[in-house]
Amino acid sequence: MSFIHVKGPAVTEYFAKLVSTAIANSAVVSFSSGYLAQAKNVSVTIAGVAIKAIASTDSDFNILYKQA
Repeated sequence: MSFIHVKGPAVTEYFAKLVSTAIANSAVVSFSSGYLAQAKNVSVTIAGVAIKAIASTDSDFNILYKQA
């Protein structure tokens, strides 16, 4: 699923993410035990949309970007 920013300023924030969890670009993310993770359940509260793909091999592995 894709998300298109329509109008207004985009808010970008940094959050720690769960260890050993990859997050795809444009994936919906939610909080899990205080960390961001890719949302896999429709009943969770959506925290935002990842604007960058991130994997455990990336140098910025502990940072995730959120667009609200």
